[in-house]
Amino acid sequence: MIDDIARLLKGKEEFTGNKCRIILFDKNEIMSRLEDIEVECGPVRYYDTTDVKEYWELVGISPYFLKSQAYQYQREYRIAKRLEENKKGEVVSLNVTNIGKPITLSKLANYILVCNVDLFQVSKLVKWVTEKK
Repeated sequence: MIDDIARLLKGKEEFTGNKCRIILFDKNEIMSRLEDIEVECGPVRYYDTTDVKEYWELVGISPYFLKSQAYQYQREYRIAKRLEENKKGEVVSLNVTNIGKPITLSKLANYILVCNVDLFQVSKLVKWVTEKK
């Protein structure tokens, strides 16, 4: 996982030309700040772009949260705001001062990283296991 984070940082830095920092946030604190504004948030669902059946299984999931499995190493969690029909953009201010802690990649490697496995992944695994028998 640390290698994936390093790859993500390198890609973002090459794309933007800016140095990227890792900031750890308290999940409860950031979620309470998000409640004050009308946003959708959740993990990105990565799918096989060559598998039409898998794509159709994703019907009903907001396109803001779908991405090709080629980017799965990014392990994104997105915050998105739906715009009104005629709006081209909107600035949303999220006061996150004093709730994040900067950390280096080498120090991050000392933490135990806990990842949630969502039900979609579990159902695909169960389906795969039952089809293989």
